[in-house]
Amino acid sequence: MNNDLTMTTDLIESVKSKLNFNTDTQVFISPSFPFLHEAIKKCKGTLINVTAQNINENESGAYTGEVSSSMLKSIGINSVIIGHSERRQYFNESDSTLLKKVNKALSENFKVFFCIGENIDDRNNNNYFLSLIHIWRCRRRLRCRSRWSPYH
Repeated sequence: MNNDLTMTTDLIESVKSKLNFNTDTQVFISPSFPFLHEAIKKCKGTLINVTAQNINENESGAYTGEVSSSMLKSIGINSVIIGHSERRQYFNESDSTLLKKVNKALSENFKVFFCIGENIDDRNNNNYFLSLIHIWRCRRRLRCRSRWSPYH
């Protein structure tokens, strides 16, 4: 929950001005949900891809404030970030929830960026390695139960 619309469009313009259009590098930005559609319009015809910061594992229902795969597809989003350390920490997203989200996204042919990273407390207390091991084990379970891979 950082940039507003003006800050988001300014960031996009800044990235666009610095891009080398003869590169093999893929560039992804992930603005807040209210600004996804505007970001897609601003990035049209560029090398910048727009991805969602989250997705709900359900297609519809009484999940106020959540965003479904069909909502994202309707504005041209086909990729999503899943497993932010912040969502694990503040929204108590479990490995089971992450598995459901990954499976839902993949079943809808989304490109999934699965986060493996520690929160700031783990880093500051030198527990980051244990945190990464736990997330890596979760990733291995995802790989075994779905067609997800680190190269998907």
